[in-house]
Amino acid sequence: MPVTANVKVYLTDRGRTVSRFAWIPSKVAPYVGGGVGIVWYEFVQDGEFVDFNNLDIFVDRLSSSGTSATGHVFGGLDLSIGGIWVLTGEGRYSFGSAEMDRTFFEEFDNIDLNGLQMTVGIGVRF
Repeated sequence: MPVTANVKVYLTDRGRTVSRFAWIPSKVAPYVGGGVGIVWYEFVQDGEFVDFNNLDIFVDRLSSSGTSATGHVFGGLDLSIGGIWVLTGEGRYSFGSAEMDRTFFEEFDNIDLNGLQMTVGIGVRF
């Protein structure tokens, strides 16, 4: 679960002003951005594992949780679909990693918190 602060920049005008109190939105408004923050993670593995010292099989529950710094870049598009309605699509790639807790063996690499996220939403202008 991330908590982030973002900067978003529109690549074209989002609309045009026709008077002091009237504004006409553009049909399409692409944007890009980036941000930083903190992500909380939890990783759990239940199952049977092999002890590589003596090749015995044992049952265990391994878990790791905590927080880590994260950064991300994103790009998207706001599409006007009516007078006040907006359809938004966004792609975001996040970067991050963290050390595994002691319940995992020392041979484990850091947990990879990188990932691609795609979202679609509907908004209302007022």
